[in-house]
Amino acid sequence: MSFSLFGISYTLYELLLIFFTYAFLGWCSEVAFATLKTGGFVNRGFLNGPICPIYGFGMVIVVLCLTPLTRSWPLLFFGSMVLTTALEFFTGWVLETLFHTKWWDYTGRKFNIKGYVCLEFSILWGLACVLIMRVLHPDILSLLRRIPYKAGLVILTACILLGVIDLAATVSAIRGLQKRLKRLTALAEGMHDISDELGESISGAVRAVKTRTDEDKAVFDEISALVEKNRSEEKALAAAHRVEEQELLERLRGETKEVRAERIQARQAELRQKLVEVRSGEKRILRAFPALRVREDQDALDRLRNSIDEKKR
Repeated sequence: MSFSLFGISYTLYELLLIFFTYAFLGWCSEVAFATLKTGGFVNRGFLNGPICPIYGFGMVIVVLCLTPLTRSWPLLFFGSMVLTTALEFFTGWVLETLFHTKWWDYTGRKFNIKGYVCLEFSILWGLACVLIMRVLHPDILSLLRRIPYKAGLVILTACILLGVIDLAATVSAIRGLQKRLKRLTALAEGMHDISDELGESISGAVRAVKTRTDEDKAVFDEISALVEKNRSEEKALAAAHRVEEQELLERLRGETKEVRAERIQARQAELRQKLVEVRSGEKRILRAFPALRVREDQDALDRLRNSIDEKKR
């Protein structure tokens, strides 16, 4: 089987030899470029083996379409740039469509198209094809044609079988990686949800404690103010009581000790009753916090509680 284009004819055997030769040389150039860039060996390419199929396809297309333009380097350059750019765009689009993964991305470079191709590398491919077609390819094609046909068939058969096996293994590895990434993503999302839930719980607890602390502080301040007020009232009543007692003593000098004692006790009971009278708001607070204690004037607080208990009974 032969392929003829623009007066140039190649057999399928020759095209396959050209494909695998340039696929291997393309892999070598990628490894060399990666070594210069990273300082170490990187097995570049889609497959595991030492070939980059896109270089093989690219050179087969260029050889078939542009061999008649070899003598005109401007036409060869422009044609090579167009053909290789179209191939690179199509390959990138197919790989992303099949595997949902972008294998290269020129998004950060100027004059790119969807990240698949860019002007800088299109010019580089054009120049590389000019160099290959005008300098290297004649010698490479001559060398390939010297290979005995049977030996060439054996080499091609081995390359095709290994390529198919490599392709199957690569696709399987990619599918496995995609499944693993999905599991990792689901795990990460689950951990994120757990983290959010735990964070919300901690945040809610902190807010609740803060709110409770603020409420307790407000209640404590209210109780302290209440106790201070009662203490002031108690002191005022005690002073008034002493004055009244003095007045009573003056008026009752002629009375018997028994009558005088009875009047004094009745007056003291009346004053104590006034001291332990509790307003409704104060009563709510004391009932709401039965274990409430204050740093000072605990005795006064106890009297208020006893008064409430006595009224209940």
